[in-house]
Amino acid sequence: MKGGLITIQQCLIYYTIRMSEIIKTYKYRLKLSKEQEKTIDRYINTSRAVYNLALETKIYAYKSRKVSLSKFDLMKQLTDCKKEFKWMKEVPSQSLQDTIERMDKAYQSFFKGGGFPKFAKRDRYNSILFKQVKQVDNYIFKLPKLGTVTIFKDRQPKGELRNATITRVNNKYYMSVVTKQEVEELSIPNDSQVGIDMGISFFATLSTGKQIENPRHTLKYAKRLRVESRSLARKKKGSKSRAKQRLKVAKLHEKIRRVRKDFLHKQSKSIVDEFGFIAVEDLKVKNMVRFGYLSKHISDASWSEFFRQLSYKSEWSGNTFIKVDPRYTSQTCFDCGTVDKKSRVSQSKFVCTSCGTESNSDINASNIILSRGTALIRQREALACA
Repeated sequence: MKGGLITIQQCLIYYTIRMSEIIKTYKYRLKLSKEQEKTIDRYINTSRAVYNLALETKIYAYKSRKVSLSKFDLMKQLTDCKKEFKWMKEVPSQSLQDTIERMDKAYQSFFKGGGFPKFAKRDRYNSILFKQVKQVDNYIFKLPKLGTVTIFKDRQPKGELRNATITRVNNKYYMSVVTKQEVEELSIPNDSQVGIDMGISFFATLSTGKQIENPRHTLKYAKRLRVESRSLARKKKGSKSRAKQRLKVAKLHEKIRRVRKDFLHKQSKSIVDEFGFIAVEDLKVKNMVRFGYLSKHISDASWSEFFRQLSYKSEWSGNTFIKVDPRYTSQTCFDCGTVDKKSRVSQSKFVCTSCGTESNSDINASNIILSRGTALIRQREALACA
């Protein structure tokens, strides 16, 4: 790299070659027997008990002796706990160690400004991690102590299997397998570029002029959700009918989440496959959904998840994904660069007060985002490759 500046294309080649390994997760639905379901439920309940016991021990040690126990101190006590509580021996040791690490992460988050760790409730703690996993056959995996589990017919994982997490959701069981794999083909990003402006009327507007319709997932199921929620509210607390109705409402919410995620995966993959350079606004979505009448619509569109998918899929494909300053993108004219809020005549119409250019507001904003992205990436690559 010494001896002066190199071209952006050469810099992209250098960057792509370095990204030779990726961590990828595959999620499967498990096909379990009743006995296996009961075993997994016991594993999860044991892990929850260890989580709460570790949290209680850590709190007591600090309050009584002003001693801050580390996760390693707590892990050392697992051996004595197993002697006292025989039911702990059923669960793999590494899974219980991960439970303590999970509690410790909650503490670290607290020190960084998050909420104080809470004791895990039965209906909230629904997963357990296995640090070892082997694939026995196409659709059969082997886990420590649990033995073999079968998944429904699905795509095969590639690369080295690292660990697996079983999650219980509405009486269904899913397994997420984490793999480490080599990038098969180190492709160089193509020349096609796109800027993306997120919105409510349209889910997204591309700088090419294409506008993606907002499916408004929650609105489609709003009537049904309202009926089921009202039925739940009328049920007596603690009754079997309430528990049954609660599961029905939970399954409906799960269906909305699945439909939304399917839409996001399809759109993000389509964009990553078509464009080698993708620029979006660096939006603070968490702050945006706290206030304002549009918060519900923004949450339903799930912009953060869309950006996350674009980011990791771009990394897998060797593309460039970048976030730019979102300020005044809707007030800046793409032709002359004039910034004036009066130029935004309406939600969809943009008329520059300086040069008189007329265009669609969202398409104009997406072109501004693209221009900022290309300018920013050139600055970074010039510095990195000097």
